[in-house]
This record gives sequence, structure tokens and C-alpha cells, in this order.
Amino acid sequence: MYIASAKYPTRPDLPEIIRHDDLPEGAVELARIKNVINNGYEYLFIKNNEGLSIVRTRERYLTNGDLFYACYQTDFPIEFLGWFDSALTDFQKPPIDGGLHAGAMTSVDQNVGGEMLCIQRTTDGYAVLNRSRCRRTVEQSRRDLGHFDAQEIVFEERFLFEGGLLNLIKDLAARYDGGLR
Repeated sequence: MYIASAKYPTRPDLPEIIRHDDLPEGAVELARIKNVINNGYEYLFIKNNEGLSIVRTRERYLTNGDLFYACYQTDFPIEFLGWFDSALTDFQKPPIDGGLHAGAMTSVDQNVGGEMLCIQRTTDGYAVLNRSRCRRTVEQSRRDLGHFDAQEIVFEERFLFEGGLLNLIKDLAARYDGGLR
């Protein structure tokens, strides 16, 4: 069995959010936005103790009448809010303006609040990877063997720019810089 190991020191998981409407102690919702452009997921930005959890959630009825509920959590340092816009802008710069080389699909890893983050281009948007936190779906037994898979969230390009997600992140960053704690 292949074991992928962590490139950087890892951070422990933030408290797990099982349901977006029943947050763990020490967690406070900062904002939410629904992706009405494409998939209908709602994104919640939650100050989860001293970190930031971005929760993607959706409820819908299946054809058999059963209720389907999904709740996916990705954790970052709270400093993600102030970092993301400028990091995305730098990622999008052409090489002549100091951007990445032509054809680059990933930024360099950057230390943001003590955690190593990067941006990657996907087919329909941008992924943000936290290389300091292991994906929650990696079983504890594999983690104990040293297996690591970075936490990741993908933001659709249209949702970022047309759906208001980037503006929401900028607004939260301004609130954080203004003393949001």
C-alpha cells in the first residue's frame, strides 16, 4: 500500500460539524451564500474555535422520496479570509505581469496563519488546498500509518465572480481586519 506523507507539519482537525444547523460549542456562523448558478449547495463560513470552517451543505429529496443531506467541511486558519482574494489575483496574473509561468496549474504553497495553502486551477474553477490539515475522510488507521491527503475545497468560477462568493469573502476579510474575532 502506498502511503502519501505530509509535506509540512500537520494541524489537528477543528471540531467536526455534522449538521450546519447544529454547530459544535465554540462555533459561530459568520455568513452564508447559496450557489444558485449551478449546484444549489449552500456555503457557510463558520468561525470554529480559533479557525475557519467552510461548510458546503445541501438538502434535497431523492426520486424515492428519501431526504438526502450532505455536509462537507474544509478547515483553514481565519487568515484565509484576508489571503484568498490577493492570492487568487496573483494566481491569475499573466507571466509578463509577474504571474506564474504559462500553463501553471498550481500556486506555490504559502504560509497563511501557520498553515500551508495553495490555489490550483480546476476545469471549472479554483481549488484551495490546505496542506497542513488532513482530509477528514482519511481513516484514522491510515493517518496513524502516516497517510496524508490535503483538505481541499473547489469554488466554481462563475460562483466566485458572478454568484457573489468572492465579494462575500472580501467582505468577511474586511470585517476580520476590522476586529472580527
